[in-house]
Amino acid sequence: MSRATQHLNRNRQFLVGIAAMAFAVLFVVILFLSLCFGKMEAPNKDKKNYYQLELASSFLGQETQLYVNDSLLFDALVETDTLKIQFKPFDEQHQLFVVEKESGNTRSFNLQEKACKVLIQKNNEGRVDILQKDWEKE
Repeated sequence: MSRATQHLNRNRQFLVGIAAMAFAVLFVVILFLSLCFGKMEAPNKDKKNYYQLELASSFLGQETQLYVNDSLLFDALVETDTLKIQFKPFDEQHQLFVVEKESGNTRSFNLQEKACKVLIQKNNEGRVDILQKDWEKE
């Protein structure tokens, strides 16, 4: 065997080794990505995981503010007979504050931990009441 063929064999072995390493690295990257994305939970479209606040028609024409914990969700004149606001839960416990700007009345309510529909309405005496309905009961 001549020297030229020995060098060619060494080069060929080196290139085969590099190709094997490249395939191994590619396999590790694909394995890592599949493990990372496999653990991410796919959102279930049937499961409702947000709160829906709905102002009843008794608030029509009034300036109202809605706060959840310390976050302002709505601050305007209610111009529709049913106003719906949706938000995703950002904590385990939620405190809903309903502020009527004209009268200055403020009411606070504890929302249930599980996301639900919340109907905010005024009763006959003008007091603000809420009705919470689970998504499963619909």
